[in-house]
Amino acid sequence: MQMLKNFIKNNINHPVLLLIIVILFCLAGRLHAADGVFNSNNFSSACSGSGDCYEVTSDASFDAVPWLSLGPGDTVRIHYRSEPYRKRIGLRAQGTSDQPVRIIGVKGPNGELPHLLGENATTPSNLKGFYDYRDTNYPGYRGLIIINAMRWGVKPSNIIIQNLKLSGANENNYFFDEDGNRKVYYAGAGGIYVYVVDNLTVRGCEIFDNGNGFYTRSTGSEETTTRNILFEHNYIYGNGNVGGDRRHNIYTESAGIIFQYNRIGRQRAGAIGSSLKDRSAGLIFRYNWIESAARTMDLVEAEDGANILVYEPDYYKTYVYGNIIINEVDDNDNYASAGSMIQYGADNSANAGTGQCTTSLNLDGGDAEPICRTGTLFFYNNTVIIKDYRPTPAGSDWVQTRIFELSIDNATADIRNNIFYLYSPNGSNNIALMKYHGIANLNGTNWINTGWDPGRYNGWQGKVYDHGVLVPALSGSDPDSKIYINGQLIQGTDPGFTAIAKISGNLSTDNYTPAGADLIDRSSNPALEVIGSGHNVTNMYQLHQAYTQRVISGSAMDLGALEQTNSSGTVVDQKPAAPVLRIITE
Repeated sequence: MQMLKNFIKNNINHPVLLLIIVILFCLAGRLHAADGVFNSNNFSSACSGSGDCYEVTSDASFDAVPWLSLGPGDTVRIHYRSEPYRKRIGLRAQGTSDQPVRIIGVKGPNGELPHLLGENATTPSNLKGFYDYRDTNYPGYRGLIIINAMRWGVKPSNIIIQNLKLSGANENNYFFDEDGNRKVYYAGAGGIYVYVVDNLTVRGCEIFDNGNGFYTRSTGSEETTTRNILFEHNYIYGNGNVGGDRRHNIYTESAGIIFQYNRIGRQRAGAIGSSLKDRSAGLIFRYNWIESAARTMDLVEAEDGANILVYEPDYYKTYVYGNIIINEVDDNDNYASAGSMIQYGADNSANAGTGQCTTSLNLDGGDAEPICRTGTLFFYNNTVIIKDYRPTPAGSDWVQTRIFELSIDNATADIRNNIFYLYSPNGSNNIALMKYHGIANLNGTNWINTGWDPGRYNGWQGKVYDHGVLVPALSGSDPDSKIYINGQLIQGTDPGFTAIAKISGNLSTDNYTPAGADLIDRSSNPALEVIGSGHNVTNMYQLHQAYTQRVISGSAMDLGALEQTNSSGTVVDQKPAAPVLRIITE
């Protein structure tokens, strides 16, 4: 690598040679696997930047990395070893878009990820002054990898964290500070805990057994607003606190955030948080596998960062598409399941009784902006599977599994080209679309179980309109919550999947690819706001933490997240166009 750096310096005035080098490096980092599936192995772990390269193979070499002075083009390569690194990392580096700072795990001979373990972890002495230990409200207690500003207004930027296993930053574990003093982690400590950053990519990591798995924050000024997060190809599960609902596998508040190609599992046994809780502007959640905790996705209002985020142009638009979404309800295990899977709108700023947003901002002298997400949730081409092992319930509203909870009357969901399937071998028939409040537009084509319920809660039941005509048999008296069937709602008892059983995480045996005629070639056009926006469906999730291009085999796309194999039995591999958000690449 040093020879290459010297070559570049000596040939800086030879643009043709430099162009060839750039092309070769780009190809090295982007070559696709031969089987047509793209995953985190396709990204380079080499020292490709123009800065220094640090090789970590031992505790001593870990502590020798100048963590607080990393700069553009620097790479830290943490090599796999059988013994975890009981170490913490603090980052305040400022890379550039073409020379990011990279913290890269170098896998073992069988693909093993280097493991940073928070239990009894030590803190390198050269991080002294980065952390603050006055009390648990301060950074010192908050995580395994912490990203924070050097000083007010100097944000960390352009950082890549790749191919690391991160665990053990939780309230039951101790760590040691720079002076060797033993301390206990904050209850919400993160595997990765971001105070502020511009342009962060987290890729190919396994994150578990922490308070929050991945956490980003924003606190109301541009100097403290986190921007542009790309979270891809990760496996995150088993985080949270037993008995606690405030810690989640993922908890984010950012201006611009993309989740793609991730496997998001359940929380730790006994935890009652969410698989994903997000308070961001510009959320894009696509091509993921996600299993429910007490909520699957909790997409609610900005909180500490509202002064900035509410005024972002995409705050009131949220895109969720191409995902496999699973809620397993089993009273005989100790894992939380979702009574309401996908909340959209607000929690702290919602009046549950009236459906009104209780908080608004007026910082620019114009009309007041509601903090609540009163815009549109675009929800399309997802496969939603509820596995309910309970017997037929006695009619209580509480036993319904509600797919959507729109917590504000003027929050809207545009729902099209999805599969909503309840698998209930012991007789439970409670699948409901809504909890209360809001407007659900069933556009395009959707599939759902025969006997679906609009949703009932504490006497509430909204109104259902089929192409503009009230359906009295499905409607209650609530005037502020409405379900509009504008497109085709296909109802059936079996969508034609094979081997729907306990979650095994295997698409070959738990085959969620459409097989029934009601699902094949049935997708309608996307919403007008989606067409040309960069959010068209182009890919499919692949086991696990990978994707392949979605090739339409037939007259139209199939319903749900997966496409039947095309006639040739092959899948063309193509990296999608860059998302609207600028992301960091190598």
